[in-house]
Amino acid sequence: MAQTPKVLDPSLSPAARFGAELRRYRTERGLSLAGLGRSVHVSGDLLGRIEKAERSASPELVASLDATLSTNGSLLRLAEAVRAPSPTEVQSAVTGVKWAREQNTASGEISIETPAGQYFRGTSRDALLVPGRHNNGVIELDMAGQHRAFATRRRTQSLIVAAVEQTDRMSHYASSTGRITDTELSRVPTAYELDDLTLGLLWAVTNLDDDLLDDDADLYDFVSSDADSERISEVDVTLSATSMMWLGSAYCARHILDNADVLTTTPQYWTAEHSGEAASGWLLFRHKLDYLRRTANLTTGSSQPGRTFCLPPAAVTGLAQPDRILLFLAVALMESFGIRVALTSSTDYADVPGFVIDQDRTAIVANWIGGEGVWQVDVCRDRQRFSEFSGAVRQSAQANLLTSAGPHARLRTLSEYLAIDWLWAVERCAALASTGLAGLIRPRSRLLSLAGIERACTFLAARPLDQVY
Repeated sequence: MAQTPKVLDPSLSPAARFGAELRRYRTERGLSLAGLGRSVHVSGDLLGRIEKAERSASPELVASLDATLSTNGSLLRLAEAVRAPSPTEVQSAVTGVKWAREQNTASGEISIETPAGQYFRGTSRDALLVPGRHNNGVIELDMAGQHRAFATRRRTQSLIVAAVEQTDRMSHYASSTGRITDTELSRVPTAYELDDLTLGLLWAVTNLDDDLLDDDADLYDFVSSDADSERISEVDVTLSATSMMWLGSAYCARHILDNADVLTTTPQYWTAEHSGEAASGWLLFRHKLDYLRRTANLTTGSSQPGRTFCLPPAAVTGLAQPDRILLFLAVALMESFGIRVALTSSTDYADVPGFVIDQDRTAIVANWIGGEGVWQVDVCRDRQRFSEFSGAVRQSAQANLLTSAGPHARLRTLSEYLAIDWLWAVERCAALASTGLAGLIRPRSRLLSLAGIERACTFLAARPLDQVY
């Protein structure tokens, strides 16, 4: 008994539209797949796959089909929409996307090579460049049979990048191969445009994810135990800088929470991070979200917990834009928990370690920044040390650059200090908050989570619309 042909939906994609028209012309002329295949010197099975948009036809085959079926150029015109990116488009992606590198012009394969930093050693993500177009608020990608082979070869950590021609420029949108469906047309949210925001997130997630997965067993052993400072000091020196970053952060957070009962008034925090790379742990380390939630509740009366950053102008000047955006998002995350952030630009406090103090002369020292694996942890009531810490907080408060009463107004001032366009940042964060990030980046390490980033974006998106900045 003959198998019923698959019903074709030409609205799915240009490839599906081409396949449906090919079948229509073939059946109108009374030709079977095998019969047409003999005329154009290919197998009937290949033609069947092309009709179902599972394979793409070469330009030569399209020309033969057009001539054999006498479509007067109709198939040629339909096939123009189902194509690989041109060398010009590949070059545009390489020059128009930060960190993009060309791999194979013919197939449209590029790579996104994130740079090394103080902790990050740099990563590379393979990407397939395909043509795309705006349609009803999304980006349509035409990939024919390219995606399936590429995704199989590269697994789920690679990217599909759409090149979309605008009036005055070429824009690019990315999606993880793990979310692309089996249909030849994929719809990618416009929120996934490749710009300093999304590239910054890719930079942080991919670097943290790769290194933490490499050291997963050693690090998770710490999570599952009550490791003390003596045991931590015996950590294998072969751990990556990123893994040591996680371990130091987790150890210091645990130290503060374990000793929080010595604090009798609402605490004030000092953070030693001077870059978005160092602060990326706030956004992505799973334990940091719980730490912020718990420490934000260590209050007495109506006073508000505060956290001070020291960012001298010279330190900011040395930060690339994706790095600045990560730092900005980390502060937004803290503000979302009701933690009031202060900012001093004085170089006098650039080397102050991380600490927590209350008003009763108690200080908890917890610092993993700059210690090269030797972390500073202590609980002290030493008058001289407390005076140093309280003096830093007091004098920084007097020179605080973030003086506005409302959190979003403070964040706007911070964006100006970091040379980040405020309205652009809010709009982009709103788009990502609405869409979610998992379709673009999805960490594999159990020590990471996207919840912090998504919370920061949601908080920024919820700014008071009637507030005067």
